[in-house]
Amino acid sequence: MATKLKNQLQLNKTLKKYKNKNKNKSNKHKKTKHVVKNKVSNKILKGGSLKEPPFNIIRMGHRLAVYSVSFSTDGAWLVSGSSDKTVKVWSASTGDCVRTLTGHTNAVTSVSFSTDGAWLVSGSLDKTVKVWNASTGECVRTLTGHTNSVNSVSFSTDGAWLVSGSDDRTVKVWSASTGDCVRTLTGHMSWVNSVSFSTDGAWLVSGSRDKTVIVWSASTGDFVRILTGHTSYVTSVSFSTDGAWLVSGGGDKTVKVWNAITGECVQTLTDHTECVNSVSFSFDSNNIVYCFARQIVLAEFFKVVPPLLTLAQRTVASEIKKSKNVIQAHNLPEHLKKELNVEIQKHKFPDCNPNFICYRDKTLK
Repeated sequence: MATKLKNQLQLNKTLKKYKNKNKNKSNKHKKTKHVVKNKVSNKILKGGSLKEPPFNIIRMGHRLAVYSVSFSTDGAWLVSGSSDKTVKVWSASTGDCVRTLTGHTNAVTSVSFSTDGAWLVSGSLDKTVKVWNASTGECVRTLTGHTNSVNSVSFSTDGAWLVSGSDDRTVKVWSASTGDCVRTLTGHMSWVNSVSFSTDGAWLVSGSRDKTVIVWSASTGDFVRILTGHTSYVTSVSFSTDGAWLVSGGGDKTVKVWNAITGECVQTLTDHTECVNSVSFSFDSNNIVYCFARQIVLAEFFKVVPPLLTLAQRTVASEIKKSKNVIQAHNLPEHLKKELNVEIQKHKFPDCNPNFICYRDKTLK
């Protein structure tokens, strides 16, 4: 009996010592901060403590893996797409699931709100794109035409168009109002993982498993330029809000920033331990956010060129410089006038479309 009591006391002593050790370890972790090295600005970004993260936890709702999430423009709502074949709408403030949308027959790979928040679009492994009424959850149309899984979907800023990328190696542009496929863009040699419109709706960008990023004309579907440099598949692509830059992430564990006009790669962010899964610019185009493994990195983007024009303005400017007969441009800023001064002096130009600003012998008409 005495031996049993002695053993019990020894056990209690050991347990108490173990609890105190774990308590000290827990207190140590409470003081630990998330620290992420910013590869662009070389600053340290700090987040909340491990025990008290600076975000709300969304309640469990999907039964299987979640593949895609997106905010509404006003920040009030979140939408998610899952391997359980459903789309869910959540309140961003409470974390409550307010609506579950069913209709896809396979995993939902990509979801997005329209800019006005009235509509949702989803893409699925069932080869379809669906448009939903965000308020009622009703599926208003199903877009068919892809011959393989749909990996990425997005609205144009004005909500008039949809773009989708698929394992069938194509990018498709759809009328959001009718559901008609208005053009199919071909050029990638492997499946298309990510697609996006520029803010002004003039351009499309796509990233593919063939290691390339392609810029397209949204209005004609013409191939504009191909961006090469990734040494593995491209997972995600996005325009900056001003349209002057592109960012891409890939299986080569890098993030690349490109001049959208010239196609030049201006920065490459490395030293990531795994594939970079998603990339995006902030609304003011001053920051890049991307994720890999279990880390989210916010990096400050230092612009490497003079004041920016939109992609459309720069394209017009390029045409102006090449023009031999007529020079016309839309809302060109003062510094561009100086840049074009030599060209302007060389020619006299006839009247131009009244919807454009016309240069005539250095004089802005």
